[in-house]
Order: sequence, then C-alpha cells, then structure tokens
Amino acid sequence: MSVLILGGNGAPASMDAASTVNSSVVASVAAQVPKTSAAAPLLVKIVQNLERDPTNEKFRSINLEGKAGAKLVSEPAAMTLLATVGFETQGSRLVASGAPPAGAAAAVARALAPPPLRSSPQLNADGTPKVVVKESNDGPLTLKQQARRDAEQKAAREKEESKRQRLETLEKIKKDNHVWACVEINQ
Repeated sequence: MSVLILGGNGAPASMDAASTVNSSVVASVAAQVPKTSAAAPLLVKIVQNLERDPTNEKFRSINLEGKAGAKLVSEPAAMTLLATVGFETQGSRLVASGAPPAGAAAAVARALAPPPLRSSPQLNADGTPKVVVKESNDGPLTLKQQARRDAEQKAAREKEESKRQRLETLEKIKKDNHVWACVEINQ
C-alpha cells in the first residue's frame, strides 16, 4: 500500500516530515479523519507515543496486517495523517522516518477530540460544576441497577444509624461528665 499526500492543487506534495510539516498542517490533515472512526483514538495514541519517545522502535513501526493496522487502513484519511507525521510504507508495515513535527500530538488530539456533551456546564455560586442528577422512568430497573440502588439505600441507612449512635454516645458522655462534676463538687 502506498500513501500519497496531495498538495492544494491536487499534485503530489513533496515534503520532508521533519522539516516542512508543522502542527497546523497536521491539524488540517487530522480534521479529515472522522471523529467517530475506529482509527481516531488510535491515531492520537500513535502520534503521542511517537512524539514522546521518537527513538523507541516499538512506537516507530505499525503492522498493517494486525488489528490496529486494519483500523488504520480502513480509513484513507488516517493513512494520509500518518504519512504527514513521517510514516512511510515498507512492505506490510508503516515505519516512522523521523520524529513528528513539534506539537503534532496536541494538534491531532484537538482535531480528533469528541465533541463536548454540552456547551457550558452549570456552575455553583463558588464556581464549581453543578452536579445534576436526572432520574428517568424509562422502564423497570435492571438487576444491576436494582442492586446498586439497594446498596446505596443500605449505606444511607447505616450512615444514619451510625450518626444516631454517635449522638447518643456524645449525650451519654456529657451526662457522665456532668455527673462526675457534681460528685466532685459534693465531696
């Protein structure tokens, strides 16, 4: 398999990954990879590992016939991204020709990050995120949910009982101290 990087005019772009590609080019190529693709999290990890330790042979070679390789090969944009950061095809492997451009891992992670669940979290008065517990009645609880609910209720009951016992003990201690104080005064 051969990976060809095309320039803006559709002609092959000749570039040395270590010298002419910067993180903005990597980010624009990474943006072409669908965020829902099975290759997306794999690409982030590959580029992070290579940037963190470019001399480690384990991070410099990818078997295209393995599980990870199959995910990458199934997504043409993923193969283009790997070529952009310096991987070259050698038989059934992709081998890094050098270190990726500075900031490539962060650029790939930003480009392939899943979208946030909501635009802005609700905050408490002190600035901490507000915890919102939504209860839904979408149907009967599963056995696991029932067990979790029962365990939470039992823990809450035990906590209340412990609190009650502590308060009783404190009252007894106060009463005993009062009795001893009275005994000392009378003697």
